[in-house]
Amino acid sequence: MAPTDAQASGSATADFLQRNGLAGKDVKTVVSELDRTQDDKARGLQGSVRQGELQLTDSSGAKATLPIPADSFYLSMAPYVSRTHSCFYHHLTGCQGELADAPMAVTITDSSGRRLVDQQVRTYDNGFVGFWLPRGVSGTIHVTYADKAVTAPFTTGPQAPTCVATLQLT
Repeated sequence: MAPTDAQASGSATADFLQRNGLAGKDVKTVVSELDRTQDDKARGLQGSVRQGELQLTDSSGAKATLPIPADSFYLSMAPYVSRTHSCFYHHLTGCQGELADAPMAVTITDSSGRRLVDQQVRTYDNGFVGFWLPRGVSGTIHVTYADKAVTAPFTTGPQAPTCVATLQLT
């Protein structure tokens, strides 16, 4: 009996993950690991976070897609002081923010006033910091760094960016 498209696709994804040292890891773990280090950039592994999936490409050009749970949204942000870049979909091994390994306080509040995030964080090597948020909410991001701060709106809707590189600290 021939495998179905879903089985063949699942097998190809499993093979891709195995070849790239990601076997047995769920999508949230894969996103977290790729976003936090520059090591994968040197290996040629690329990841793009979309609203509902993680798209992966390795150095051979092979591709795999991992679904993001329907109730989850990955929002990655790179607060900055003087330089930023244009970004809509966060590229885990490609985006580079200005403030790498920088301590910050982040509060993310939904439109009803519920705090989704209230943490002291340190940006990753790529100058970003990411958070898993509920899908389909909007609200406010507030970031403080040294004597600077920024407040901006956000949304995790179906057309929302997964990369926020517009948070200028003043």
